[in-house]
Amino acid sequence: MKKLEQYKEIHSFIEFKKDQFTGHYTLDIVDKNDNIILSDKNKFASGPAAQRYFEKHYLAKHNTAKKPKIKIESVQVFAETDDNPDTSLMGEYTAKAHPWAIDRRKNEYVYKTEQRERLIEALQERLQLFFDDKNEFGLLDRQKRTEKRIEKLEQSAPEDSFIDRNSYEYFKPFAGGEKDGTANYRKYGFQDYKRMEGLNNCDWHYIGIIAKAKILIPSNVPTSAQYQTISSGGIWGIESDGGKEYLQEEAESQLADLAQQLEALGLGKRAIQYAIKKWNKEIVYK
Repeated sequence: MKKLEQYKEIHSFIEFKKDQFTGHYTLDIVDKNDNIILSDKNKFASGPAAQRYFEKHYLAKHNTAKKPKIKIESVQVFAETDDNPDTSLMGEYTAKAHPWAIDRRKNEYVYKTEQRERLIEALQERLQLFFDDKNEFGLLDRQKRTEKRIEKLEQSAPEDSFIDRNSYEYFKPFAGGEKDGTANYRKYGFQDYKRMEGLNNCDWHYIGIIAKAKILIPSNVPTSAQYQTISSGGIWGIESDGGKEYLQEEAESQLADLAQQLEALGLGKRAIQYAIKKWNKEIVYK
């Protein structure tokens, strides 16, 4: 019965005529233009017997009930905004003034700010001793040198930068996992800080790369054909300013994944590769 229903989708009707006197069935098949394709005058004892005859002698011969093939209409690669990226490999913002966190107002490590302030305080205490001991030989020269050191330290302090009052004041960098306070920590940590600030200032952002194929799933009835989009697994957490070559490499990787998805649907490798070759190498940003 299923094969007959498939055939009916292609042709206008399949008619089993019952003789009112004998009760036997005859078979006529007419196409969409009302042309008789098959008129079998054999007499069948029942409708199912006529159906079995039709399947054996007509469908098998002409293969008219063959399932339509899925077609790949287009292949594209998209770059979509990653709204929930993992930034832990750069570090995290915090309200805690950890010695090896970076003070966002001063754009320097907290330890450096504290070290400068302690040194200025110690020099000011020494300067006060100079004022108390006016009879010491060479006092004036040492007093002037101390005043100049204090002035130089105060001038070396960076000007405060503006940050929103609802924002965290400090940033604790990951610094590639280096030990706090080491030369590498200070170097990589400040790089992480600048990178994170750039992310917050929208100088760059995270994206995901995903390949998509638009396929046509046809039907024996033209009006019932359906379009469907098949997507690769996608890769996320990609830096938008990573460079054209890097983004193209990720796009090729996603196309390979998409090819596997399409193969799983039963599409042939040749058809898949042909569709992918037609891709214009352009990544569409959404």
